Amino acid sequence: MRREACDGMMSDTSDAGAPTEGSSAVLQQELRCLNEDFVRALLSGDVEWYRARLTDDFVCIESDGLILDKAAFLRRAAWGSTLASYALEEVTVNIYGDVALVRAKARWTDRVGITGFNRYLEVCIHTRGEWKFVSVQATRLVRDV
Repeated sequence: MRREACDGMMSDTSDAGAPTEGSSAVLQQELRCLNEDFVRALLSGDVEWYRARLTDDFVCIESDGLILDKAAFLRRAAWGSTLASYALEEVTVNIYGDVALVRAKARWTDRVGITGFNRYLEVCIHTRGEWKFVSVQATRLVRDV
Protein backbone atom coordinates (compact mmCIF):
# COMPACT_ATOMS: atom_id res chain seq x y z
CA MET A 1 0.00 0.00 0.00
CA ARG A 2 1.24 3.47 -0.79
CA ARG A 3 1.81 5.76 2.18
CA GLU A 4 -0.34 8.51 0.60
CA ALA A 5 -3.40 6.29 1.12
CA CYS A 6 -2.92 6.71 4.86
CA ASP A 7 -2.26 10.43 5.11
CA GLY A 8 -5.06 12.33 6.79
CA MET A 9 -7.19 9.26 7.51
CA MET A 10 -9.82 9.82 10.18
CA SER A 11 -12.58 7.42 11.18
CA ASP A 12 -16.24 8.33 11.14
CA THR A 13 -17.35 8.91 14.71
CA SER A 14 -20.69 9.41 16.37
CA ASP A 15 -21.32 12.20 18.85
CA ALA A 16 -19.91 9.92 21.57
CA GLY A 17 -16.65 9.47 19.67
CA ALA A 18 -17.17 5.77 18.90
CA PRO A 19 -16.76 4.37 15.38
CA THR A 20 -20.03 4.28 13.46
CA GLU A 21 -21.50 1.08 12.07
CA GLY A 22 -21.36 2.01 8.37
CA SER A 23 -17.67 2.81 8.33
CA SER A 24 -16.08 -0.67 8.46
CA ALA A 25 -13.96 -0.32 5.30
CA VAL A 26 -12.73 3.13 6.35
CA LEU A 27 -11.92 1.90 9.87
CA GLN A 28 -10.07 -1.13 8.52
CA GLN A 29 -7.98 1.11 6.28
CA GLU A 30 -7.31 3.50 9.16
CA LEU A 31 -6.10 0.59 11.32
CA ARG A 32 -3.94 -0.77 8.49
CA CYS A 33 -2.32 2.65 8.25
CA LEU A 34 -1.87 2.82 12.01
CA ASN A 35 -0.18 -0.59 11.84
CA GLU A 36 2.16 0.66 9.10
CA ASP A 37 2.96 3.69 11.23
CA PHE A 38 3.72 1.40 14.18
CA VAL A 39 6.31 -0.36 12.01
CA ARG A 40 7.72 2.94 10.72
CA ALA A 41 8.09 4.14 14.32
CA LEU A 42 9.81 0.86 15.20
CA LEU A 43 12.37 1.24 12.41
CA SER A 44 13.01 4.92 13.11
CA GLY A 45 12.92 4.81 16.92
CA ASP A 46 10.09 7.36 17.05
CA VAL A 47 9.42 7.38 20.80
CA GLU A 48 7.07 10.37 20.64
CA TRP A 49 4.83 8.60 18.10
CA TYR A 50 4.55 5.63 20.47
CA ARG A 51 4.07 7.82 23.55
CA ALA A 52 1.00 9.38 21.91
CA ARG A 53 -0.52 6.11 20.68
CA LEU A 54 0.05 3.56 23.43
CA THR A 55 -2.39 3.31 26.34
CA ASP A 56 -0.91 3.92 29.78
CA ASP A 57 -1.37 0.20 30.59
CA PHE A 58 0.14 -0.95 27.28
CA VAL A 59 1.91 -4.33 27.32
CA CYS A 60 4.22 -5.80 24.70
CA ILE A 61 5.04 -9.51 24.76
CA GLU A 62 8.20 -10.04 22.74
CA SER A 63 8.87 -13.19 20.71
CA ASP A 64 11.22 -14.42 23.45
CA GLY A 65 8.50 -14.06 26.10
CA LEU A 66 9.86 -10.83 27.59
CA ILE A 67 7.04 -8.59 28.84
CA LEU A 68 7.46 -4.83 28.43
CA ASP A 69 5.17 -2.22 29.94
CA LYS A 70 4.80 1.16 28.24
CA ALA A 71 7.82 2.71 29.96
CA ALA A 72 10.09 -0.24 29.12
CA PHE A 73 8.79 -0.33 25.54
CA LEU A 74 9.54 3.39 25.10
CA ARG A 75 13.05 2.95 26.52
CA ARG A 76 13.68 0.09 24.10
CA ALA A 77 12.30 2.12 21.16
CA ALA A 78 14.70 4.95 22.04
CA TRP A 79 17.67 2.59 21.52
CA GLY A 80 16.70 2.32 17.86
CA SER A 81 15.96 -0.79 15.90
CA THR A 82 18.40 -3.49 14.86
CA LEU A 83 16.21 -4.05 11.80
CA ALA A 84 17.01 -2.67 8.36
CA SER A 85 13.62 -3.63 6.90
CA TYR A 86 10.27 -5.00 7.99
CA ALA A 87 7.87 -5.93 5.18
CA LEU A 88 4.26 -6.57 6.15
CA GLU A 89 2.44 -9.57 4.70
CA GLU A 90 -0.99 -11.08 5.34
CA VAL A 91 -2.38 -8.15 7.35
CA THR A 92 -5.92 -8.70 8.64
CA VAL A 93 -8.05 -6.31 10.65
CA ASN A 94 -11.12 -7.30 12.67
CA ILE A 95 -13.21 -4.67 14.42
CA TYR A 96 -15.48 -5.43 17.38
CA GLY A 97 -17.10 -2.13 18.34
CA ASP A 98 -14.44 -0.05 20.08
CA VAL A 99 -11.87 -2.89 19.96
CA ALA A 100 -9.82 -3.98 16.96
CA LEU A 101 -7.41 -6.84 16.37
CA VAL A 102 -4.67 -6.40 13.79
CA ARG A 103 -2.84 -9.59 12.81
CA ALA A 104 0.07 -9.74 10.41
CA LYS A 105 2.98 -11.72 9.17
CA ALA A 106 6.21 -9.85 8.48
CA ARG A 107 9.48 -10.58 6.72
CA TRP A 108 12.41 -8.76 8.30
CA THR A 109 16.10 -8.22 7.68
CA ASP A 110 18.40 -6.97 10.40
CA ARG A 111 21.31 -4.60 9.90
CA VAL A 112 23.84 -7.42 9.44
CA GLY A 113 21.74 -9.19 6.79
CA ILE A 114 20.05 -11.92 8.82
CA THR A 115 16.48 -12.48 7.66
CA GLY A 116 13.45 -13.95 9.37
CA PHE A 117 9.70 -13.92 9.77
CA ASN A 118 7.30 -13.23 12.57
CA ARG A 119 3.60 -13.03 13.22
CA TYR A 120 2.07 -10.56 15.61
CA LEU A 121 -1.20 -9.46 17.10
CA GLU A 122 -2.05 -5.90 18.06
CA VAL A 123 -5.03 -5.08 20.26
CA CYS A 124 -6.36 -1.55 19.76
CA ILE A 125 -9.14 0.40 21.43
CA HIS A 126 -11.04 3.40 20.14
CA THR A 127 -11.11 6.01 22.87
CA ARG A 128 -11.64 9.78 22.83
CA GLY A 129 -11.95 9.77 19.05
CA GLU A 130 -8.76 7.87 18.22
CA TRP A 131 -7.29 4.39 18.12
CA LYS A 132 -4.70 3.44 20.74
CA PHE A 133 -2.59 0.31 21.16
CA VAL A 134 -3.33 -1.73 24.30
CA SER A 135 -1.17 -4.75 23.60
CA VAL A 136 1.19 -6.25 21.04
CA GLN A 137 2.42 -9.83 20.99
CA ALA A 138 5.00 -11.16 18.54
CA THR A 139 5.95 -14.73 17.64
CA ARG A 140 9.13 -15.46 15.72
CA LEU A 141 8.66 -18.09 13.02
CA VAL A 142 11.31 -20.76 12.55
CA ARG A 143 10.49 -20.89 8.85
CA ASP A 144 8.24 -19.15 6.33
CA VAL A 145 4.78 -20.64 6.88
